[in-house]
Amino acid sequence: MISSLRKQAYNLAYYKKHRQESIDRANRRRDEIRSKIIAYKRSHPCKCGESHPAALDFHHANGNKEFTVSRAYSDCYSWKRIEKEISKCEMICRNCHAKLHWHTNI
Repeated sequence: MISSLRKQAYNLAYYKKHRQESIDRANRRRDEIRSKIIAYKRSHPCKCGESHPAALDFHHANGNKEFTVSRAYSDCYSWKRIEKEISKCEMICRNCHAKLHWHTNI
């Protein structure tokens, strides 16, 4: 019991000391991944010609979605894992995406 309490106290002290480092590291990683996603979107315009990254979505055409790409970067997934998921997608603008899924909304 005493060793468990000691370990708990050590972990708490370590966390307090290194908390900001950990937060900063996660923020840097998130920013790097976000930049890679934006670069990918810029190089893959929609068939209709829309190319602004804010207007483009990752569409899982085959329905084999493991996770949503936009959530993956905020959840700090690795770029390798995100890239694997992106390879299953087609880049499509939000307007075309809405038209594509129109039949399911009726």
